[in-house]
Amino acid sequence: VAHRAKEEELDEELQLCIDMGRAGIPREFRAEVWQKWSGSRHRMQRSPRRYAQLITDHLDDTKSRAAQEIELDLLRTFPTNVNYAFATSANVSKLRRVLKAFSWHNPGIGYCQGMSHVAAFLLLVLPDEASVFWVLATVIEDHLPPGYYSPDLAGSHADQLALSAIVRKHMPVLAALFAEAPLELPIVTLHWFLTIYTSVCDFRVALRIWDAFVLEGRQVLFRVAINLLSMFEHYLLHDVDPEMLYMEVLNLPAKLTPADCDALMQPSDWERGRSSNGGRSRGISRAATDDSGGGSGGGGGGAAAVARRRPSVVASLFSPVKRLLVSDDARTKQASLQLEQERKNALRSIRAEQLQQQRRASAQSEEAIARAAGLAS
Repeated sequence: VAHRAKEEELDEELQLCIDMGRAGIPREFRAEVWQKWSGSRHRMQRSPRRYAQLITDHLDDTKSRAAQEIELDLLRTFPTNVNYAFATSANVSKLRRVLKAFSWHNPGIGYCQGMSHVAAFLLLVLPDEASVFWVLATVIEDHLPPGYYSPDLAGSHADQLALSAIVRKHMPVLAALFAEAPLELPIVTLHWFLTIYTSVCDFRVALRIWDAFVLEGRQVLFRVAINLLSMFEHYLLHDVDPEMLYMEVLNLPAKLTPADCDALMQPSDWERGRSSNGGRSRGISRAATDDSGGGSGGGGGGAAAVARRRPSVVASLFSPVKRLLVSDDARTKQASLQLEQERKNALRSIRAEQLQQQRRASAQSEEAIARAAGLAS
């Protein structure tokens, strides 16, 4: 009985953390909570000198492929942000060191363009470079599937195919519009996922997405995409010129405001096992928060409401929470299982296509060799 009571207490604490993440972490706690919930704080405590040692050991590296690619991307990352606009801007050298350190820490992945936006975003939230390095490493190595930032982006492409399958099943009217256009949704959404929405959303909106992402995991990326498409479905179906559809969908994340965040972070129709009604309005739950409690840092209003449910909720923010793909009911858990099945199907399709490409290349090579042999004779 005591064991069951303890489990129920832990479940309640976990649900409070989930609710807090979806409602918005209070700004004064955000940096600490992200490190705790993501698991990066534990990794940093196990290897406290890892980041400094990487910087010291590879200080002069300018010739590696990763180092050269990083250098090219530094001023392309948030070029309108004063912290990154010029080579002499405050965070540019920090960003360079963090990205190079990760490429040395995990040479199997090295560097991929989407990482620069994630790291630059984290530098605006977390207190120091080492914290940014460990959150970046933990997200890439623990939160996301293998191959997300590999040279062929196989892991990322699999998620985009899975997202397309979910849209076809749960938003059939919108999927039909995309097919008729035609619009390849993965081409649009790949950058959303690779940068974890940091490059495509208002900074305050990205904060709210990350508040949930660091605890709930990758399913949040799909939730945001599905809810975003749902919010603008009526607009896309009825008010957009078909010739402009690609640009309109591409720019949807930029249309989000802090007032949309509460609706954006709730479990989507897909997670609840419902299909779209063919175009509901954007106005769902828009008045839930104006972000007044969090100011430019995001969060606050909704989080305060959650905190009032139980005074110890702030303490629960800092309790050790095992990072796992959590769900608030059986339907969202079923959705996570469906997501993994869609991902497996997508990976099989990608591998089959890669195998076909290899066979075609081999056949062409053999044909070229035979042709050259014939000419030689």
